[in-house]
Amino acid sequence: MISIFQIIGILIGCYFLYKTFVLIKQKKETLFEFFLWLGLGFSLIVFSIFPSLINYLSIFLGTTKGTNAIFLLSILILFLMNFYVFKMVKNIKHDISKLNEELSILKSEQIVKKE
Repeated sequence: MISIFQIIGILIGCYFLYKTFVLIKQKKETLFEFFLWLGLGFSLIVFSIFPSLINYLSIFLGTTKGTNAIFLLSILILFLMNFYVFKMVKNIKHDISKLNEELSILKSEQIVKKE
């Protein structure tokens, strides 16, 4: 018998898949983000349809319970996402610094031309 949580998991997984395909079609998502959300959506659907697979996952990861395996994977995925966001912020900070330098050079050239 399917529980309400399984239905919610399937619906959320389908939503992740739908949104990731829409965003990749609009070219608003990187390849990393596409595979991250695609994997999350598929795993949510699979584990919602076959909840007994969580026990095999916990055995594979060496944990005692399925919930521990889910928390372990969640933490690892969050670390991965945190690293990705940190890298993006670092790149944006570098780009802003470079643009600020170019803007300063352009302003100084305009001042020199006025004099």
